[in-house]
Amino acid sequence: MPAPQPSEPRAYAVVHAADRDRLVFAGNLSIQVLHLGSDGALAVEDEVSLDDFPVGLSAIDLAGDGRTDLVVHLSDSMLLIEDLQFDAPRRIDSPASARTTTLLLVPGEHPRRDALVCANPGLVLMPDLFGPSPGDPVVLDPLGCERLALFDLDDDGRRTEVVALRPDGPASGVQRVVLTPWHRDDHAWRSLASRAVTDAFGAPRLIHRGGGRLALLRHGSRSELVAEDMSLGPAIAARPHTRLSSGFGAEPGDFDGDGALDLFLHSGLFSGPSRHGFAFGDGDGGFGPTELQTDFLAPDVTSQQVLAFQLDDDPADELVLTLRSLAGDRTDLIRLDFEDDGPRQQRLLRFPTQRFVNFFPGDLDGDGRLDLLVVGPVEALAGTPAGPAGNTDSRTVRRTAFLRGVEGGFADARWDELDLGASFNVIGLTELDGDGRLDLLSYGFGLEVSSGLGDGRFQASRRWTDVNPYDFAVGDLDRDGRPDMAAVVLLFDAPPGLQQQLLWLRGGVTAGPPRAIFNGARSVDIADMDGDGELDLLVAGTDDAVHVGRYRDGAFRFERYPVPGAAQMLRVRDVDGDGLRDLVGWGTGSSTIVRQLP
Repeated sequence: MPAPQPSEPRAYAVVHAADRDRLVFAGNLSIQVLHLGSDGALAVEDEVSLDDFPVGLSAIDLAGDGRTDLVVHLSDSMLLIEDLQFDAPRRIDSPASARTTTLLLVPGEHPRRDALVCANPGLVLMPDLFGPSPGDPVVLDPLGCERLALFDLDDDGRRTEVVALRPDGPASGVQRVVLTPWHRDDHAWRSLASRAVTDAFGAPRLIHRGGGRLALLRHGSRSELVAEDMSLGPAIAARPHTRLSSGFGAEPGDFDGDGALDLFLHSGLFSGPSRHGFAFGDGDGGFGPTELQTDFLAPDVTSQQVLAFQLDDDPADELVLTLRSLAGDRTDLIRLDFEDDGPRQQRLLRFPTQRFVNFFPGDLDGDGRLDLLVVGPVEALAGTPAGPAGNTDSRTVRRTAFLRGVEGGFADARWDELDLGASFNVIGLTELDGDGRLDLLSYGFGLEVSSGLGDGRFQASRRWTDVNPYDFAVGDLDRDGRPDMAAVVLLFDAPPGLQQQLLWLRGGVTAGPPRAIFNGARSVDIADMDGDGELDLLVAGTDDAVHVGRYRDGAFRFERYPVPGAAQMLRVRDVDGDGLRDLVGWGTGSSTIVRQLP
């Protein structure tokens, strides 16, 4: 009889036996076994009737002897057929074994072997499934799976990591495929970050690629088969390791010099003093106990802006922060060093004002050291002339202080005035005109740029774009030698689902026409995450995920990483000093740190 076509059976498996390899196909109420005949054609060797509809086949090596056993997934149970002995199947009956589709043997507590199965409840761990005393099933992922495969993802020479694949349902004719790696750690299975790929067509497969890398074999069209590299440098860990109470801000840094990531916690209150304290890290993503104190710095101040830097030659980071007095008569910019006997404060500037004063870090003079640009209202800076009003003839004027970086800290401030034109306020320093010097961005009803002169001063502002971003990042995304901008904009009049868009503005003397490239964006940053020399676009989505985008062939393509915690703002940093780029997200009363794994 003619061999069945691959599209007809419900499932198939390749079975390795002592004499020859075989193809096994599952039909409606039967299993067909085929082998390659002497004439090179497939021949039917056996056909076995079943009393239930098969929904899948899994090939396993139960004895570890190189021969393949077969698991037949039925609608209400499983059949184990060892060494193709179809006359002596073993039935596995349990609630978790009903409606399973795929099974993979994995290491368990020695010497047993556990099973991971794709089932109705989701991705399920079935301890010692084929042993004398199977354990209780554990649902690892209720979202389920369709395929499972073993890989060596940590390069230890053993294929012990599992990748689960599931379709995410088509949207507008585009199929999404989600891949989630699983690793057994401390006797428990834990997930790493999922990856999502769009434009998949048909039934994708997981395969190995050169060097042991994970690849996705998929159909780009009905006639095109694509093997797609799924590696993005080191994996991103997305497992919640530590949860802290809400109502605080957290600045990451190494504040005790032990090489582990710590957190400086600060809770600024308008009606009372701030609470401050530390959560010291254990080097594995966990943190010790934290005590927040109202008199940590001073009993009558509230903290505003807080940033951590490495300013001297000791191993511990330093903090720069603004402290506003509760009396409203001053705002201090201070540097905080951490010594063995406690924190040591150094006041850098004092402003006789209760209005907000912001500082912006960057190498403004090109000498390789960190500088600070402090921007405040005209009347804010003590000991300087009063100057004109803050807003004259519809033009905004701000007083600035430039603190040039020197060995071990900052030089004395140099004062100046800054004409922002029609803008309202400064939003950041970035290199936007391609001359290698940091420029100053300000916003009003659009963005204005003041080109940097390379010494902490700036030219007069000029309009760069009419786009007014909620958040932005700058980098040469299309590799044409000019910095581009990725801008998150809020479109309140747009239909639901299109109100938070990410726009791409090509760089130049003025921005190119805005082009929408992503819907549902909260925040954005640009960095080379995997060290391949090409910039990645990192987007915090409204779907509680980070989307990584690359510019290819005139378009951006994004892949999705579900990340715990709803980040309103996302920034790329190396938070643990291992040379890999990590992600830091801030939400309402929460912080999320996502580390790249070496």
